[in-house]
Amino acid sequence: MMTVVDVHVHVFERIAGIKDGAPITSTEHGRVKIGNRVVQFLPPSFEKSNSTVETLIAHMDWCGVDKALLVPNVLYGYHNEYVRQACDLYGDRLRAIALVDVLKGAEAREDLIKLVTYSGFRGLKIETESAFQCQPGEALDSPNLEPIWSCCNDLELPVMIHLSRPQDRRSLKNLVMRYRRIRFIICHLGNPPYDDWVDIVELALRKNVWMELSAMPAAFPEDEYPYVRACEYIMEAYRRLGPEKLMWGSDYPGILAKCTYQQSLEMFRKGCFSIPEAHKDLILGQNALNMFWS
Repeated sequence: MMTVVDVHVHVFERIAGIKDGAPITSTEHGRVKIGNRVVQFLPPSFEKSNSTVETLIAHMDWCGVDKALLVPNVLYGYHNEYVRQACDLYGDRLRAIALVDVLKGAEAREDLIKLVTYSGFRGLKIETESAFQCQPGEALDSPNLEPIWSCCNDLELPVMIHLSRPQDRRSLKNLVMRYRRIRFIICHLGNPPYDDWVDIVELALRKNVWMELSAMPAAFPEDEYPYVRACEYIMEAYRRLGPEKLMWGSDYPGILAKCTYQQSLEMFRKGCFSIPEAHKDLILGQNALNMFWS
């Protein structure tokens, strides 16, 4: 039977991060405080505005998702220890990638080496909007980040990159050429739509680049289930790349503000009608197993 893997989920005991240069913290019933503003961030059923591993596992069991990759973000805060404990608790069902402050140069490199070597983390996540809030002019391919890129290259790590800014696309192309042993994974199918989106998709034709499909229901805010426009972009990426370079993910729990967890899965299963079932099996599970569980 096919194994379903969600390659992009978030768990945190409480939000304690940064957004738009201001602190973001959990309040209650899905609301968060950003600076002095209170906004609805998660469904009200998230009573403490957190995302526990137990609630994640319950959603996975309910919807038939077998395994998940825990993905961090500066938006939520630094929760490497909680994530490590979650992986220990649920064994082979969970894997995780790490969060470090990439702007710290050599110190970031040492932090990542420890997390990978001693705590079992399988890679690195960078979301540029959050990571570079204090230095908004910094580039992904800046010399200041060379220690972290060299480390990932030496360890042959997967690196998930959320391209938040137009300049990130140019920087990523440089990184892909320079660091051939890093397995780059572009989050959210590259965050379409924009004019040169196809160029980013075709970057994944290179041996060391993949794409994941999380948060696609939210790509077009005006659309509703079954998210036809999002499916059109996914099918176009499949047409250009084939099945081996794509991995399904949800962006749980944030995506629940747009759709249910089941809908995030069924959108791909049923809405992406031009993708053969055997190829959907690769995208829904096997590619992620090869990347993070082998």
